[in-house]
Amino acid sequence: MRCMIGGMVLAAVALVAAHPTTATAARAVGVEIAIDGHLAAGTIFTWNGESEAEIWQSLKQRPLRFEPGFTVPQSAEDQSKATLTGEIELKLKQAGEAGASATVKQLELENRDGNWYVTNAEVDRTMAAAGLQPRAAAAENSRSGMVFASPLLVFFLLAALLGIVFYMVLAFLMSRRKKPRPD
Repeated sequence: MRCMIGGMVLAAVALVAAHPTTATAARAVGVEIAIDGHLAAGTIFTWNGESEAEIWQSLKQRPLRFEPGFTVPQSAEDQSKATLTGEIELKLKQAGEAGASATVKQLELENRDGNWYVTNAEVDRTMAAAGLQPRAAAAENSRSGMVFASPLLVFFLLAALLGIVFYMVLAFLMSRRKKPRPD
């Protein structure tokens, strides 16, 4: 029994040691919004490997932070809506480096929970103007409601399966071992 447990531990340690992991430093990414050449707003967060399209899509969930002194031009009819007008440039930034960008004449915002967000329709419109396409697989999975396991979860499930197989092989070999006969 002690041999079997030791074997399973050894197999699990070997799998963990063999698992390829990459250490990457955290990087800041986000989208800047400039009006007539002057920075007006943006959003910033820590990069977790997202593509440019996924970063752009994050504008749907990430509140905008405005430059000091900037006044959001709220609609007179609906205070939860605003329209930025002028030469509006949205620029994706990754670790200070420019990425995709789009220039539009107006940008619709909405106020949710006391924060301003780019509307979903505007995120899609500006994303197309920037030449970005959402990944088809991600869009298909979100529509179907399918959830895929993370690679780390799959790794641990495979490690557990390998441990069980190793245990069964050892148990089989131990049962076939001839026991010495007492004389």
